[in-house]
Amino acid sequence: MVLAKQFRPPFYSRTMSDATRTLHQFMVYAPDYTDEGALQRRLHVREKHMTAAKGLHGSGSLNIGGAILSPDGLEVSEPTSKIIGSMLVVRAESLEEARKQIEADIYWTADVWDKDRLLVLPFLQAPFTL
Repeated sequence: MVLAKQFRPPFYSRTMSDATRTLHQFMVYAPDYTDEGALQRRLHVREKHMTAAKGLHGSGSLNIGGAILSPDGLEVSEPTSKIIGSMLVVRAESLEEARKQIEADIYWTADVWDKDRLLVLPFLQAPFTL
């Protein structure tokens, strides 16, 4: 049997394009370091991180992002004390560009995110979540 075209679901190659470049999406799993001072380092630079994130979101480079909580994070009065990392979906031309965007973040430079465990992977957004 010969198929004229290989079937690809409509979300297979979903990208964002502008006049000069094609942006792909990348999922970022960024766990925090687990040493005694990790949470304090995060909280110390959080305002700068949030300001930069708002700018990236406004420019279209950051689709979504937020804190990852420990399993008991919803059972405490102050969930901030249970932050164990971050999850983001960023837009970039390449995996390398996405990684550079992450490495420019103050959570990276201030040793909040664990550089050995951080993952940046291509992400295909399902069409029903648009």
